Amino acid sequence: MTLIWLCLSVIPCGYYFHLSNEAHQFFIQQLETQSKQYVGHIEAKATQLSKLIQQNFTQLSHSPLLLEFAKTGNQTYRNYLKNQWYLTAANVEFFYQLRYLDNQGKEIIRVDYTPQMTQPYIVPDNALQDKGKRDYFYYAQRLASGEQGYFGIDLEREFGQIVTPYKPGFRIIYPIVHNQQRLGYFIANLEVLGIINNITSNQLGYSVDFIDKSGYYILSSNKNKLFGQLIKARENINLAYEAPKLWEYIHQTPYQSGSLLTTEGLYVFQPFQAPLFSNRHDITLMTTYPAHLIKQGFAQRDKEIQMTVIILLLFFGIIAGFFALLWESYLINRLEQTFNQVVLDNSVAVALTNANHIILRANLRFCKLFGTEQFEIQGKNILDLQPATAKYKNILKQLQTSGEWQGQVQIGDVDPPHVCKVEVRALEGSIKQISHYVYSFSDISEHYNAILELKEKNERDIMTGLWNKKKFNQTLLHYSRLQERYSNQPKSCLAIIDVDDFKRINDTYGHSVGDQVLLRLANQMLSILRDTDFVSRIGGDEFAVIIQHADVTTSQKLMERISLAIESWQEYDTTISIGIAEITSSHHQSFVNADKALYRSKKKGKNCVSAHGIEQLSVVQNS
Repeated sequence: MTLIWLCLSVIPCGYYFHLSNEAHQFFIQQLETQSKQYVGHIEAKATQLSKLIQQNFTQLSHSPLLLEFAKTGNQTYRNYLKNQWYLTAANVEFFYQLRYLDNQGKEIIRVDYTPQMTQPYIVPDNALQDKGKRDYFYYAQRLASGEQGYFGIDLEREFGQIVTPYKPGFRIIYPIVHNQQRLGYFIANLEVLGIINNITSNQLGYSVDFIDKSGYYILSSNKNKLFGQLIKARENINLAYEAPKLWEYIHQTPYQSGSLLTTEGLYVFQPFQAPLFSNRHDITLMTTYPAHLIKQGFAQRDKEIQMTVIILLLFFGIIAGFFALLWESYLINRLEQTFNQVVLDNSVAVALTNANHIILRANLRFCKLFGTEQFEIQGKNILDLQPATAKYKNILKQLQTSGEWQGQVQIGDVDPPHVCKVEVRALEGSIKQISHYVYSFSDISEHYNAILELKEKNERDIMTGLWNKKKFNQTLLHYSRLQERYSNQPKSCLAIIDVDDFKRINDTYGHSVGDQVLLRLANQMLSILRDTDFVSRIGGDEFAVIIQHADVTTSQKLMERISLAIESWQEYDTTISIGIAEITSSHHQSFVNADKALYRSKKKGKNCVSAHGIEQLSVVQNS
């Protein structure tokens, strides 16, 4: 037997070398396909992010408030712009600097927000710089009216000195013009490294590089490769120098799109067409799957093949122990049957049904879960015990297709809900000839209710207990979609509320009084508004209310009551300004309309309620 085993071992050894080679080739093909998909994914994310950046930049650069400030130099407008840019920087992660420069290149407004900051930073006047001699300002002066310009990617500088560690700079520039007279420039600096990290982040081990036609790394997930074309100490960090064969292969490949396996790893490349960073030059997008990960993949597959070969080598020895395995299998089956019986009687809630889901047997835990006795439960359809009747069709369809179903259902109508995880599987026969089903119920109520509680806490403002901005955005989007789908239903309105001169209150009385003012406003809104109305805090002293099934006139009267209630507070002199707009099918436009109405209230003296589309203004008179 030993001699035969040694002779036959030649077959699995040859099988191993053949299968290993096939597995390696298949693995490389998979990596190529996966890498090309990933490169395409980067391209798509870059295109999508470019559109989002352009949308936000257009909103900021074409802001009527910015134009008014550029025309008048009004300090109130300047403060409003600072606050607006502060909120934008805090909520839009791809801008790290927003600036307004006058015609001589002097910074008038500047808001910084880098990933290292906990919150945006409004640069004080004494720290503003003169950028009149910077190259990008000369470029900005050459832009035509209405032309949006892009400058970079270059080294970021502050006070004329290069920022260290080195940081790539890229600027979007838009000239502010009125009556053919250039008033200044709006400039947004992009967080280049953050954007690159956003579109290239992965858990597969890929490195991503953007290479120009000279071989320099314009952008890269490895920032140490950057600026070879700008810094002499890094001039040798160039793909043409580091991997000349790869560089030659890229330029010999049709359309510069393909892949190449080398000792350093697998390279997949293609032209970068996305408009991100105003891509107007020949840029190649290249991703690298390193050699050590390829070796790991080979080793894993070789290990799997080795197991197969070992099984083949041991096959003849297994014949000798065949009867022993049969006996052991018999013992294991008996053990499994005993175990299944114990589970049926003592473990999770279990029920056995026939093919029509009629209960044949159920254990004590099952009866306790449904509040019944064993003799009462037998003969009933198990689906009738579950209140989630809407799931019947889905459960039956999947059981008929695969013989298995799992999900979760709510038992009874108690609050908090009693939730169970349910698993159903067929016991015997083919899918077309199923004889029995086993239902098992695992109580996950505590975990489920804990998740619900945490979710609600995450959607609440800590100080006032109102809904927070994230929840507000979701709810406003929901109402806009309802309006889009059911346009003939009663209208709903959005009101934005802002405390007048809140900074003065904090500066005069202290922040504790400021908190009292916000709490009083929150409590007044909750007491006056209906239970169906949605009340949230969306900023420091800014609140938003969604008034359900009410037109603008009714909503305006309701907001006037709240305004009067706040003004009547004797302890502190407090007023609010309110803007109202009807919720349309566009949640963004609805918010903009309400915000414009709020701005109109502020502009006309505060302590006002203004409605979008209604010229008449309601003013709360001082008592």
